[in-house]
Amino acid sequence: MHTKRRWLSGLLWLIGLVLIAATLIPIINSNYWWIRNFVFPQTQITVLIVCLLLIAIVAHALPGMKLLIAALALCTVYQLFYLLPYTPVAGVSVQAETTCPADRRFTLLEANAKAGNTRYGAVRDLVERVKPDLFFAVETDEDWQKALQPLKKRFKQTVVAPRDDYWAMMLFSNLPLKNASVQHLIKGYVPSIRAEVELSGGGTFVFHGLHPRPPMMHGSAPGDAEVLKAARIVAKDGAPALLTGDLNDVPWSSTAQLFQQLSGMSDPRVGRGYYASFDADSRIMRWPLDHIYVTPDFRVVRYQRLGDIGSDHFPMLATLCYRPETKSKNGSNAVQRVWRRARQIIKAGRSADVGN
Repeated sequence: MHTKRRWLSGLLWLIGLVLIAATLIPIINSNYWWIRNFVFPQTQITVLIVCLLLIAIVAHALPGMKLLIAALALCTVYQLFYLLPYTPVAGVSVQAETTCPADRRFTLLEANAKAGNTRYGAVRDLVERVKPDLFFAVETDEDWQKALQPLKKRFKQTVVAPRDDYWAMMLFSNLPLKNASVQHLIKGYVPSIRAEVELSGGGTFVFHGLHPRPPMMHGSAPGDAEVLKAARIVAKDGAPALLTGDLNDVPWSSTAQLFQQLSGMSDPRVGRGYYASFDADSRIMRWPLDHIYVTPDFRVVRYQRLGDIGSDHFPMLATLCYRPETKSKNGSNAVQRVWRRARQIIKAGRSADVGN
């Protein structure tokens, strides 16, 4: 009997140590992909921790259970500190708007079409159904570029970063674009799109479309550097801005948090929901990789994740209201506070082997 109790206690401790390690590993400041990837499934890890915690409470009479219960409880609190902001329990970071004038309102559709996905009609039909003013698509290889040619009749302007790989991208717009360009924020790295968007009500904001490589390709340094370089540009410009794309990162990561501090941008997910956009092929292992960040010049009319388009990502849709009078002072102080750390990450990303 005592042997069985010890074995059961040892089994619970073994599982607990794995989950405790999975909680602590993301704290390590490293660009190695296997460390960085522990940041992604924090929701799933938290669920497992809570389940084990409940089991340990029921089996509290077993040897060593009080210490395990305390350790798991601390891990739960730590995980919830990062995850609760992305639930309705928290207050929203981007205010809602219900009475936005038509000339200040626009709809953005963001989608990772997935190179190799052949459900071209699903994406074209989605665009026709939601009628976005801006449509930003990534992983638009040569086949996707041909398949989306009919959309050029629906949109007034198109910006294309033509590549036959996962890093091609396209921006379609029914709003006037100025100074639109394909950029490489990190030399030799993947492209991004920048454009100044004009609203019919007279307002102008800067659009940034990004798609960094995931951490397992060349580590996380180049992708982190690209995102933070974009944040630095947004902060330096001081203009109303929107940044979107499959950033291959979750919103609670240290890089994503640093990005928001540096740029002064906010995540509409906060206070609204999790909106897991990847992996569309799994019902369990999902997390939010597709993002829409905005400066304080915007409010949210609608924010939602859309349905299956054959990709491993779900599209994201946001209707936003341009409200420049709501802007608060947050740029310069954020830049001063976090720029040193961001500069180190950008330097590391520039020196990394980024391929092409």
